[in-house]
Order: sequence, then C-alpha cells, then structure tokens
Amino acid sequence: MFEWIYLSAMNANQRGIVVLLISLIPYLGALAMFIYVGLKGRRIAWESREWKDYDDFEACQRIWDRWALWILAMGIVLGALVVLSGLR
Repeated sequence: MFEWIYLSAMNANQRGIVVLLISLIPYLGALAMFIYVGLKGRRIAWESREWKDYDDFEACQRIWDRWALWILAMGIVLGALVVLSGLR
C-alpha cells in the first residue's frame, strides 16, 4: 500500500500517481500494484533517479527493504492480535 511513496521517492512521480490511483481499486488493484512494483520497482528506481554509483543505489534499496520488512511484520502482528482478540 506504500508503493506510490517508494516511486515518488525514486523520482518516478507519474508512475507513483498511477500506482496510487490503481491501488485504490479494492483488492485486485492493490494486489496488482503490489506485484508490479515488487517485480519492476528497482528497475524503475535505477532508471528514474540520479545515483552516484551502484553502491549508492544498493545502500538506498537496503534501507527501503528494511523499512518494508518492518512495516510488513508490524502488519502481520497487528492482524494476528486483531484476530486473536476477536476469538475471546
């Protein structure tokens, strides 16, 4: 759900807006954009933004990966807590 933020940060603003609009389509749109950016995001980032060198690009992507994993983990934990609280 944050694909558009990633694309905007990578100076792919037009793609970010398109991804945001398509991801607003319930279920299918969000899933399609999650898959699209998951498969093409790094290529888009490499082509859209100025980088000092490949190491600079990789360092930036590692930071984004770390944040994405934390947000995913927090979503799973919160989802599990909601499900477990509903079972009582």
